[in-house]
Amino acid sequence: MFLSQAVAFPQQNKNVDSLTNLYNNSQDTTKLSALQSLYEFYIRTDLDKSLKYAQEEITLASKLNDNYFLFLGNFNLGEYYYLNEKRDTARTYLNKALAYTKNNHQLKNDVLINSLVARLHYYNVEDSIALNMLDRNLALQDSLNLSSTNTYGNDLLLKAKIYQIQDNIEKQLSNAQRALKVFEANNNQLKKADALRIISGADVQVGDLEKGLERELKALEIYRKYHDKKRAMVTLSRIGSLYVVLDKRPLAKTYFEEVLLNAKEQNLPEWQAIAYDRLGGLDVEAGKFDTGIDLLEKGVNILRKNNSKYTLSIALLNLGNAYYDEKNY
Repeated sequence: MFLSQAVAFPQQNKNVDSLTNLYNNSQDTTKLSALQSLYEFYIRTDLDKSLKYAQEEITLASKLNDNYFLFLGNFNLGEYYYLNEKRDTARTYLNKALAYTKNNHQLKNDVLINSLVARLHYYNVEDSIALNMLDRNLALQDSLNLSSTNTYGNDLLLKAKIYQIQDNIEKQLSNAQRALKVFEANNNQLKKADALRIISGADVQVGDLEKGLERELKALEIYRKYHDKKRAMVTLSRIGSLYVVLDKRPLAKTYFEEVLLNAKEQNLPEWQAIAYDRLGGLDVEAGKFDTGIDLLEKGVNILRKNNSKYTLSIALLNLGNAYYDEKNY
């Protein structure tokens, strides 16, 4: 998805069945091309499945000593782990991919290198350098008539994320809206959902909660359709929080219960604790102190077990407040 039209390889709009057949009945470079195309298909439609093809691509490319597909495979793994919010692992693979572009003139691509380097600076929390690199890269892509590519959209989206961190709502919104148009034109649904969530954040910041909720619900629909469980869970939590602010607590409880279910299925202890904390808080607000405190304690115990100090401090505060409220009820 970062690559798109910036680097040429078989496009994912080929029929996935024919790609799978090619993968099963070919070898050497032809099989590498099939692996790359299948990765590109599944990174947009089923995140978990995409990992298999990226890993196999590196294994086969290493066996064949094919630097081009070694570069693509490492780049793909960087993207996969980035989308799974494992930044350190993503940075490791992106650095490997970057090394291939620097050491092989046939792989030299200024647009891709700039995009890679910008992300590495972002991972290192060097936001000003990342923004400068992204601005230069977007200008370069404009000059090369590449403003309709997913790489262009990804650069815009990363700018929007940085501006979101910096609380620059105007620039957050404008970059995310431009990215959204690119992804819609390319039918890149998962990235469209990512853009919708950033736009939703801007909506909420300016007080338009209903509009923000509408965009989160649209994003959730996409994540569910394409089996992106991690992002679906994060979005479920945000929707639940919005329903709390909108004073629609029964709806909020439904979404937090789904967060808890998903967190258990994915074996994500901290997210289980967050769900218990939200659900316990709702029960305490409703005067159901026994069940509320029990849920809050479950969250605290999970966080203690996993040594999640920052989240634990918040959960302990909420639990202490619940005991205080029960005593004075």
